[in-house]
Amino acid sequence: MGLVGTGHSIGQVSQLRTDWLVNPAPFKARIIENKATHELALENGLACRVFRLSPNAATINLQNLSSGELYLRAIAPEARVKIDGADYQVGGLEGAPIANYIDAAWVNGLHSDPQAYQFAGYTLGATQARFPWKKRLEWMSRDLPWPPPGRQIIMHYVPPSAPPARLGGPVVLEQDFASMPLGSRLDARWKELKAPSFARASFYNEGKVGEVMSANAGSACIEHAWPAGAQSVEVLMDSGEDDSNSWGPGLALVAGGRVMRFITRPGEGKFEADGKVAGTFDRNKPCHLRVRLVNETAIFEASATGSDYATINVEACPQPPSALRMGKVGINGSGTDSGVDKGMVRCHISKVSWRGPEPAVQTAAHANLPEIDVHYELYDGNPALLEVARRSQHYCQGRSA
Repeated sequence: MGLVGTGHSIGQVSQLRTDWLVNPAPFKARIIENKATHELALENGLACRVFRLSPNAATINLQNLSSGELYLRAIAPEARVKIDGADYQVGGLEGAPIANYIDAAWVNGLHSDPQAYQFAGYTLGATQARFPWKKRLEWMSRDLPWPPPGRQIIMHYVPPSAPPARLGGPVVLEQDFASMPLGSRLDARWKELKAPSFARASFYNEGKVGEVMSANAGSACIEHAWPAGAQSVEVLMDSGEDDSNSWGPGLALVAGGRVMRFITRPGEGKFEADGKVAGTFDRNKPCHLRVRLVNETAIFEASATGSDYATINVEACPQPPSALRMGKVGINGSGTDSGVDKGMVRCHISKVSWRGPEPAVQTAAHANLPEIDVHYELYDGNPALLEVARRSQHYCQGRSA
């Protein structure tokens, strides 16, 4: 594949013994599948395109085999389509740490965006005529076949699952802090964490549980073991007086030896999930943060209303979380660190709910979405690749490389 840091049997740089412009006959298009690595290659000795097929389909290499030059700098969706005014990504993989180049060592750790169209299979064959061509032989040096001979891959994609407007799984554990009487205390299942450099840091203030007091750049939160059987968690909160960014209130998941933060950035009015900043909210109003565990991934979603959720980030989560932290969780998610700004602020955690698996129901809007086919063609004796995405029989978007 020619990716940085590894060598592969398909798509190796060739030593051309003939000029393809003079004699294109040796350069026949072919398709090679490597089931062990879930990869599929379309190549003809001049150009090569390599696809990763799991957990979604994505191009992971695009290469000039005569020179070894790599044309792909980042892994992206295979197509983008607009249906009824809404934009959808088709295929693609996420999770690469940078987008300047692709290291093969990253590929096994990439994951699929659940809001993108998902790869469902492929069809292989010879190139097909996409429209009737009336030849004008007087304009041609010689009669040429139509369609140009070569090989074709048709990738089939099914619609994404919509994020549920409201979680419908059974409640496993719930705590409504806002309804607790003044002077209440949490039971021993909850552990309080706070920055030792700020003595007044607390998850309690004036007898109210969930009113978090902390330095603006500080930590004060509570931790609870992840309940058995829980597949999601939702937290209702507001930023209160907090106007920080990296130190904003939110939650953190402890899973597999790492901590994944999902916080608000009140100073910017945005959300941040494990380093990715996205979405907007009004810092003067409550907001909802939730995390859903789906197919060994953690899906971080946020809403200002509790009904329209936006996906902020998706991260691999092969092991169930061991604990949840809520409040001012700190810049490293430990709940015990602090920064320079020692100004006292208050924010609020009002409610937390853990739920079991969601009912297997697809929303009507997504159930009515069409399937998408993406066609790739590579011709004999020519380094040009063609890609076209189609909805049913109607053209959606195409690009060539």
